[in-house]
Amino acid sequence: MNLKNGINPQTTPIHLTKEITVTNDILMAGLTEELAAVLRILPLKPRFELQNGRQGIWWRCDFAIPNVIDPQHPAPYYRLQHFLNCEAPETLGTGWRNSNCELIYLATIRKGSWMEVPAPEEHSVWFYLSIQGGDWPLKWGGAIHLGNETIGFSPNRLLLVSDAHEITVVQRHVECMFLFGQFKWGTQNDE
Repeated sequence: MNLKNGINPQTTPIHLTKEITVTNDILMAGLTEELAAVLRILPLKPRFELQNGRQGIWWRCDFAIPNVIDPQHPAPYYRLQHFLNCEAPETLGTGWRNSNCELIYLATIRKGSWMEVPAPEEHSVWFYLSIQGGDWPLKWGGAIHLGNETIGFSPNRLLLVSDAHEITVVQRHVECMFLFGQFKWGTQNDE
């Protein structure tokens, strides 16, 4: 198994907009399901107020994947790591990178969850990689809202947001699992 490929080979370059940028079927076929199976067992802690001005109610687990392949860790972890640190930023163009290559942030939203998210750091965009759930009607909540636009999560969907936004209150007994963070333009020396 090639542990370096995570991106769907049919993915075209992503062009950022001031709105929510949506790319469906971003991961290779089958990888979303494999990730859902191995991520579901991670311990999630409820969060009621988050650092850096983010507020809300949701569940979260931060975890690291070793840089050297270790057979005790599931293979999808390494494909995910390569996707987040190499392949996804490359689709945005030259100079983009994951702003935190060491940690992966996993979140789950359920009934009653909501989130207010500040603008990303300068020269950055928030990313949300939906792994499981979220493909319910927008009126049920649990969708990203920015200005006049509301976009729901859906499995194997990458959402990029370049401004402050909110995830609307989940009003039904449903659940969505996603990974999130920031892609930053520039080199690490720019910080």
